[in-house]
Amino acid sequence: KHARALAPTDALAYLNLSKSHMHLKNHALALDAAKQAVHFAPQNSDAHKALGLANTEIGNTCAALKALEASAKLSPAPDTLTRLGDVHRSLGAFTSAEQCYTRALTQSAFFTPAHLGLSTVHHYTSTDPHLEAMVHLYQSDLSQNDRRNLGFALAKAFDSIDEVETAFALLADANALHKAMIKYHPSKDSTKFHALHTSADS
Repeated sequence: KHARALAPTDALAYLNLSKSHMHLKNHALALDAAKQAVHFAPQNSDAHKALGLANTEIGNTCAALKALEASAKLSPAPDTLTRLGDVHRSLGAFTSAEQCYTRALTQSAFFTPAHLGLSTVHHYTSTDPHLEAMVHLYQSDLSQNDRRNLGFALAKAFDSIDEVETAFALLADANALHKAMIKYHPSKDSTKFHALHTSADS
C-alpha cells in the first residue's frame, strides 16, 4: 500500500497488492487491485491473470474467463492455461478445457495440475498416450504436491478404464499425501463440533 501511495500509477504495486489480498482471502479487495493493475499495464499477462483469479474466487466466472484468455494470449504459461481450463470446465465447455490442459502440458510436461485437470475431461483407453505419460512421470522423483496431483489424475484415468484396484491404490496414496500436507486430524473436528454442541445446549 505504501508503494502504491508513492507511485499511484505503478501497475506492479497494484499487482502485488492483489496477490497479497488473495493470500489473505480478501477477494473483493484483490479484484479491485487487479483491475487497477490491468488499467495501468494492459499488456501485462500477470495482471490479467490476477484479475482472472480474483474473479474466479468471487464467482464472476465469465469475467474470469475473459481475463484468463487475455493473460494466455499475452503469455501462454502452463499455470495460466490450466486455470483457464478449470474455468472452461466449470462452465461445461469440456472440449475447450481439454484443449487448454493439453496446451499447458505442451509448454511443460511436468506441470502436474494440468495432468490433473486433463484427467477430469479426457476419455481414456488402456493404451492412451496421456495415461502412459503420467505413469512414466509418476515413477520419477516428485515433490509431495506433484505426486498427490498425479496420483489423483492416475486414479481417475485407471478408474475410467475399469482398472479399479489400481485406481483405488493410487487414490489411497494420493489421499494420504493430501492428509499429510494439510495436517488434518479428526480430533480437531471432534473438538470443534463438541464445542458447537455445548454452545447450542447452553
